[in-house]
Amino acid sequence: MSKLLKSILVASLVACMTVCLGLFAAACNNTPEDTDKYFTVTVVLPDGNKTPVKDAEVAICTMNGSILTCLDGVKTDENGVAKSNITSPVDYSDTTKFLVKIHDLPDGYIYADEDGNAYGSDEGVIVDTAVSGFSVTITLTEKPTTPPATLSLDTPVAVATAGGAQFTASKAGTYLFTVSNFEESWTLGENTQSENLAELEMTANQVVEISVDADCKIMVNDLATLNTMDAPDTATLSTPVNFSVMLISTFSRTQRDYVTTWGLYDGSYHLNFTSNEAGNYKVSFTSSFANDDVAVNVTPLNSYTYPSTLDNNVFGDIVANEDYQVELSASDTDYSSLTPGDVINYTVTIEHIEDGDIGGDTEGVNIALTLGNNNVPALMFDSPATCTFNGTANATYTVTVTLNAGDWSVNKNTIMTQSTTVTADENGLVSFELGYTGWDEDSGAFTLTLTATN
Repeated sequence: MSKLLKSILVASLVACMTVCLGLFAAACNNTPEDTDKYFTVTVVLPDGNKTPVKDAEVAICTMNGSILTCLDGVKTDENGVAKSNITSPVDYSDTTKFLVKIHDLPDGYIYADEDGNAYGSDEGVIVDTAVSGFSVTITLTEKPTTPPATLSLDTPVAVATAGGAQFTASKAGTYLFTVSNFEESWTLGENTQSENLAELEMTANQVVEISVDADCKIMVNDLATLNTMDAPDTATLSTPVNFSVMLISTFSRTQRDYVTTWGLYDGSYHLNFTSNEAGNYKVSFTSSFANDDVAVNVTPLNSYTYPSTLDNNVFGDIVANEDYQVELSASDTDYSSLTPGDVINYTVTIEHIEDGDIGGDTEGVNIALTLGNNNVPALMFDSPATCTFNGTANATYTVTVTLNAGDWSVNKNTIMTQSTTVTADENGLVSFELGYTGWDEDSGAFTLTLTATN
């Protein structure tokens, strides 16, 4: 082959290779560009260096007056940056406002607003993309260093979210912790709690830390000393027993709402007593809350002979020398005027009484009237009282009551006024049956005035 021909072939090869390389480069430059858009959140510490926070979880939510949808959480990298794709798989690039939520923060720091109030789990900074674009830097807030409250036995103690609380067991045993109110959960040691009451078995001198998500009161009791159904207090007849109850805010499944009620281990207070003779026994109590409505129930512990229920918390047919349990419950009381954490003080007395001392239901009991005003105890709807007065033969007397017209009866006839007349017999005896016909449980105590009409 001639040198000329070789030169032509080499030149042609070089030209061909140059064209191919150009075409290859052109093909590479035609690769589609990454057109995804991202919302970038940078999380830093509140120090002078703005130290980045690694492994915090960031989630953004589209906003349009309310939360519409939240994207999956993204962990911050070593630079404190979390990038959320807002175009794939769904395009949210038209969103004008995003809510930024941050979780899994380092110890000692909180995600808070400009006033230092920690955001809740579904709260955070709202970013207006028209003003700030699709990126934001969040500076955490140093957690306030409030010392924990010190809890002591049988005493409600105020506890703040900032400091929490701690308790030191004086001896080995099981302790009951009662929290007056909380928003979502509280922690006892390393265990998260979602109810107002929690038990913890502790050794002597063991210390446990408590954190709360709402300012509240916490009371600690030695479970062995509580008046539970299985371990009630013991009462001596005719001797007052004092006890106190801390109110709690708890969810009522029947009312489907939060209610304020007694914060006791099983919701009720229990007392045991031993009868010393057969007959009627009265359970009387006082409360520091004027509108208390405490229900009382008495059950036998050693037999199946249940007592009869009379009025004014009196229980009949009690057998001599038997053990009974008294249960006090306030489930029907409206404590909405009080605050969870408030304490109500009670005094309870159990005593044997005679039939004439029952009160309330005055059926079979004579009320001896005098001329003028007479105080009448409460009358039950179906339990009339017999009223008598020794007057003048065949004389007429006017009976006036402070009850509403239509709420009372004489000899089973409803009186539609507040006054009526009765007549004495030939011996001067006035006798009539006085009843209550109103819609309440009882009439309440009232005044009856007896006057001679002729």
